[in-house]
Amino acid sequence: MRLPGWSRAAIAAYDWVYRVTRGLNTPASEVGPALRIEVRRSHRTFRLSSGTAIRPGDTIGFLHVNNERVIALSSDGLSPIAVGLEFRRRLTASLRALATLARPGGRLAHVRAFAATTIFHEGLGRLGFETEPRGLRWPKLVGAYQRALLATMHSRGPVGLRADTYHHAERAWITRDALIARYSAAVPPDALTFSAPAPVRPSLLLERRLRRRNRFLGEARRGPSGPPSTI
Repeated sequence: MRLPGWSRAAIAAYDWVYRVTRGLNTPASEVGPALRIEVRRSHRTFRLSSGTAIRPGDTIGFLHVNNERVIALSSDGLSPIAVGLEFRRRLTASLRALATLARPGGRLAHVRAFAATTIFHEGLGRLGFETEPRGLRWPKLVGAYQRALLATMHSRGPVGLRADTYHHAERAWITRDALIARYSAAVPPDALTFSAPAPVRPSLLLERRLRRRNRFLGEARRGPSGPPSTI
């Protein structure tokens, strides 16, 4: 997805204003290495499939991707596959940090549920979130904006984002109890915030695959024994 220069500048400026006005540019909004959070009150009543009711006045945590970290990740020279694997690892680490903050005594213990509006809602389903039917008034419009925003963040194009995919956004939810139950592994204190970008390296799984491939190619170039084959 290629955007004209003026479109990229306008979208980036709108995103910056949105984040500043909602406090998403502050250290306090950071949760782990991939997310930011905005806490606000619900203005409507609805019920999740788990049976949890969300009522007006309930405190909700709205999750946003930490754009600065994503841009830094995609500019580190990794392949698209490595970027995707590393982002998933960081997202999981952020959800564990979020679960720690949501436990009794944590600064997010009063939050009843957490929500994310995204075109990647199917992926969130595999992470324990559930999609709210008709949760957005204009899902295709929101989807178009998110696709355009991703295009401004990735010079080589977002991973897996083709012209025929991810055209509408959905709102996905996970309750506080479900979050804690799923991501309750111990989290080191320095994982709760992410003040500086860390060196990025491909995941262990990817490295193992690369080693196996190189070993296979080396064996294929050698004959039954001795020096490499000339074929």
